[in-house]
Amino acid sequence: MEWKSALDFGSKADRFAAARAIIAFANRDPVSAARDCGGEAYLVVGVAPGKLVGVAEVLDAAALHDKLRPYVDGPHWSVDYVEVEGRDVAVFTVTAPRPGDRIHSLVTTYENNRSGTVFHRGVASSPPATHRELIMLQDRLLQDPPRPLGEQFRDAVEQGNPLVVDRLMRATVQQLQAARADPQLFPGTFDSRQRVEQLRQYLAMAQRYQELTAPLLDQLIIGCAWPNAGHERIWAGTMAALAQPAPLSDTVAGQMRVGGTQALIVEGRDERLEALALLPATLALYAGSISAVQGRNFGALRALTTDAAVPRSLTNPNLRVTVIERAGPWEALSREDSLALTLRAAQVASDDAELERLLSEIAERRRRKPPFVCSSYLFEVLRPHFADLYGLTRYGELFDETEIMFSLVVADQMAQDRVFAEPWLGLFVTDASRTARLEDSRYGAVLAEVNAAGEDWPPLQAGMFGGSMHRLAAAVQRVTAYSEQMRHRVF
Repeated sequence: MEWKSALDFGSKADRFAAARAIIAFANRDPVSAARDCGGEAYLVVGVAPGKLVGVAEVLDAAALHDKLRPYVDGPHWSVDYVEVEGRDVAVFTVTAPRPGDRIHSLVTTYENNRSGTVFHRGVASSPPATHRELIMLQDRLLQDPPRPLGEQFRDAVEQGNPLVVDRLMRATVQQLQAARADPQLFPGTFDSRQRVEQLRQYLAMAQRYQELTAPLLDQLIIGCAWPNAGHERIWAGTMAALAQPAPLSDTVAGQMRVGGTQALIVEGRDERLEALALLPATLALYAGSISAVQGRNFGALRALTTDAAVPRSLTNPNLRVTVIERAGPWEALSREDSLALTLRAAQVASDDAELERLLSEIAERRRRKPPFVCSSYLFEVLRPHFADLYGLTRYGELFDETEIMFSLVVADQMAQDRVFAEPWLGLFVTDASRTARLEDSRYGAVLAEVNAAGEDWPPLQAGMFGGSMHRLAAAVQRVTAYSEQMRHRVF
């Protein structure tokens, strides 16, 4: 960071001083620069340690670029203004240097500083670069620029490199979990007791979870489509990390004195928000499983759903359940009918006014919950990740096939004395309601595949249902009975 208590951008001398600082910041070593502020550098104008002056004139970024372009042209920088005690302070942000960046130099001669002079940021100044610094900049120029994370991950998956796949997955999960632990983004309680305000806050938090989870979903979609037994433990470990019960941060409501000790008053956490914290796990479960179904990678589907076990809850850590029991939408979204309705309302509302009307109706319990609203919400959330890959029609088929597999897995879990009370049915029942017979639906197509393949059915061969045809047959029987009931009763 460099401080300038005053700069007059109408003055050539001050324009040169600002340009020199920007050039010097852009000519830093990427590794050294990355140790602070992610590699960014800042020129702060109008303030110095112990001294607040402010800038004489607030100029927009375009005007400042025009004024500085005669001296600096190449480094990426931006400017923002911050008001401090009634005075405007300009903050120039210079983008972090990267491998492959060219060497930046002065454009136009100014006094003794000739055009082409290379400035480098020292400890507290921006002098011309030394011989060693020029060698560093030449080495930087010759380095390959960093490749996008998505490309690195795809290459690691395609090359069958589990060490790199695992490292990149862990880094993405850790980044997500660090953000999820931020009480400013994800508080443990609602800010208001007004029901409609709670629904607004619930919706905002869900949308933040969706944004945070997007990079992880893209990685799972890439990885789970490629059959590789060496990667299955990575998918299981990823889901276990996401499904682990983790309390939201405490909300401190005040202080009180207990005897001679000052104690904090901590508000109880809201179970609806704690359940919503599982939304990244639910989205990951669906995204990875849809991709696995598309790639016929049923080892990955097994790994995502049942390979890993996690504690059922924070209050009952000794009861361990499979990931699908924790990460299914029945945990994250179904604590109240109003919650899934709220998320779906944001998807169907044509504008803010309609959304407000829908939220009011939901808050007053005047809006009926349609069948499979959680599935409808998840279908729309994940559609941007898949529609461009496979087309909307094929995405719909894959989504239904995935929920059919979930239903069979849940029915099998029921038979193993797990926590489920009934099978999980999804949007595929909507498709079945439009056919004269269940056998003519997408679910019927899966049944036909099972009957034709028998013990050679690929999911069985991959170890799902314990590799047992008997367990699979029992699950099919149970899901078929429920599906027949629902397609006639609901529709």
